[in-house]
Amino acid sequence: MKQQLLRFVGRQHWLRGRDRILRTFSHPDHQKSHQFDTDFFGKSYSGNMANFIDWSVFYYGAFQLHEVRLLAAIADALRATGKPVNFFDVGANIGHHSLFMSSHADRVFSFEPFSVVRAEMERKLNHARVDNVTIFPVALGDQNESGTFHPPTGANQGTGTLGNNLPDNASTDVISVPVVRGDDFFAANNLPPISLLKMDVEGYEAKALAGMRETIRRDRPPIFVEIQHDQYTGSATHKGATVKELLYPDHLIFEVGVSHGHYELKPFMTGNTEEALVLPIELAGLIEGTGAH
Repeated sequence: MKQQLLRFVGRQHWLRGRDRILRTFSHPDHQKSHQFDTDFFGKSYSGNMANFIDWSVFYYGAFQLHEVRLLAAIADALRATGKPVNFFDVGANIGHHSLFMSSHADRVFSFEPFSVVRAEMERKLNHARVDNVTIFPVALGDQNESGTFHPPTGANQGTGTLGNNLPDNASTDVISVPVVRGDDFFAANNLPPISLLKMDVEGYEAKALAGMRETIRRDRPPIFVEIQHDQYTGSATHKGATVKELLYPDHLIFEVGVSHGHYELKPFMTGNTEEALVLPIELAGLIEGTGAH
């Protein structure tokens, strides 16, 4: 009864303080392992309360609801042009966004080097009977090499990184994972053009984008990425190139905010880590078409 009441509270996206209420009575870091199945936008979602993303799905209906709403709106707008929609999920983790986007894209290509979360993604997709997602067990970087990956500990399994800025919950153990240049890998595997790109690689964005620079400039996809302002314009660079320089030159960039579970696009000008949406100039009309203002 308590869980159902808290779940009701969690789904009231207009309610201020709902996250505080949920964490007071059912903190995600203090959950015992407990499997559950729930509806997830028409698909069956199999989760575990001890995982933060799954905990979010159980109580809120989705992890970062505004993100998936934005991605769905963009994909649906692209589909309306009559072209196939190929969604690339770089840093797919346990497959939350890949599973969601399997209903909005023709094909989903998921990249996840960490075997623990990748196995959970495979299980989730099989449980939901999804057959249009292809998983690649690699990380994307600026060269083909073996990378040192710092796995996370605790309930939030989405903070593992190949970068140098380690989160507080990083494990003291490290593992070796394959890193590939996106441009090389996409060509070798005959992957289709990127229609929409989501990248969440915990500080490794510049190197990942550098390795797929030719593909990005050729395909000119909308890009949803978590990025710091200094990565975009200055100090956090890759071989002298800023993230701004790694994108197609005539792009628009917006901060992605959230209000009551819905996304808001704002000027990209703050100094903190931000969720950002990058658009090519020819898709500027997509902003209005997806409800942005």
